[in-house]
Amino acid sequence: MGQIDEFLARGQLWLVGLALFLVMLLSAQGGAALRKRLARPTGDAEAAEGYLLSATLALLGLLIAFTFSLAISRFDARRQLVVNEANAIGTAWLRAGLASSPQDDALQRAIARYTDVRLGLSRGRDPEKSSAKQPQHKRLSGTRSARPLPRHRLHSSIPR
Repeated sequence: MGQIDEFLARGQLWLVGLALFLVMLLSAQGGAALRKRLARPTGDAEAAEGYLLSATLALLGLLIAFTFSLAISRFDARRQLVVNEANAIGTAWLRAGLASSPQDDALQRAIARYTDVRLGLSRGRDPEKSSAKQPQHKRLSGTRSARPLPRHRLHSSIPR
């Protein structure tokens, strides 16, 4: 498998597609020539050929239906993941702005940079060339000093 992976990684997919097309074309021509050579002149052969053709086309339709169903479900799953990430970023942004301290401002700036990088990735930009060139541990160093709310304040804010 290693040689095939290396070949495909080099970007030679058009060559693979052309080779597969030629193999299929030669197989179809060889099958047609073999059928002409071995054919028996009877009327039942045409009826049997019709049944085989309709069964083959039904299987092809089923294969296409499953392919589209899989593609649609993957698209919906990706869309839901994007929505979940956007909600998580918005929630983190709002929580970072709850208390006014220098750590919260630094955290909001870090979230804004993260959002810019994520949007750049979706638009095809390289994250290495973005404005967030410093390592993540340096960008988020101010967030380590942020402390969670005490438990008694959390419990008092929950409606009963």
